[in-house]
Amino acid sequence: MNRRLLFILTIGIVLLLASACGSNPPEPSQFAKRLDKGYATYYGNYYAAEGLDAHLLSLDIYSPTITIDSAGRIGGTGTNVYLSDIFIPNDEIFMRRGEYKCDTTYKPFTFLAGIEYEGHYSGAYLLSIKENGYSVTLVKSGTMMVSYVSDSTIINFELMLDNPGRTTYTGEYRGVLPYYDTTNTIEQQPSALRRILSATARRESAFLNQQLTEADE
Repeated sequence: MNRRLLFILTIGIVLLLASACGSNPPEPSQFAKRLDKGYATYYGNYYAAEGLDAHLLSLDIYSPTITIDSAGRIGGTGTNVYLSDIFIPNDEIFMRRGEYKCDTTYKPFTFLAGIEYEGHYSGAYLLSIKENGYSVTLVKSGTMMVSYVSDSTIINFELMLDNPGRTTYTGEYRGVLPYYDTTNTIEQQPSALRRILSATARRESAFLNQQLTEADE
């Protein structure tokens, strides 16, 4: 099957499952505070065409109850903290130590808040993965503090959520954080929407496979 067609079909299934879930957003107390696995992706000068000097990273972090196999397939239930747009100095490919703030200056040591556009999510948000689906809660403001101890990366999150109470999520990631450099593999200046959709499909592939398997049975 053509890879582009398979990609479009996958996204279609994601949207159908999302609309079928229809569950209420979880309260902050239902999100896991301890996070122990995930990865960062480096996009280089992704927004150079828009005149931005800072380089771009995304961060994809999971709670201990979620499993990720060698093929990147996700299993189990729990919490996923995702930040699609983290801005770092242009002479770095890793996050430096320090505090990163949620704002729209597009300067190093900042990240973008969560947004929803026609059913697609970008920026910072929390994904609650359940046995029968998932729900998304956007991040409106907040900070993350990055530090290092030996080979371990430590990230402390304090994020204000876009829910009725505007409550705050606090969580901590601690572990060896893999970095993936995509600057030599992605198309020149790919559209932001394509990057959002690709990330969504990758993170939810295990859930889709599970649903399709159950349907076949």
